[in-house]
Amino acid sequence: MSRISIRMLINQHTLLFGKKPVSNNTRHIGSIDPQCDVMDVVQDAYENARFLCDQYYLSSPELIVKQNSE
Repeated sequence: MSRISIRMLINQHTLLFGKKPVSNNTRHIGSIDPQCDVMDVVQDAYENARFLCDQYYLSSPELIVKQNSE
């Protein structure tokens, strides 16, 4: 496991089982948002990266995403 994934798990565990009370009006479970639309996040990240590539390199690669909805 990478350092980032270990820190993510530690943070998730602390948020779920820590002594600090968690507000009930949030849709998050710890630091996880089960309603998160991953494609929206990917598309937004791609658009930001594409903008930077177009500014610096004057071209950018296209985005190809294959979804597996099981």
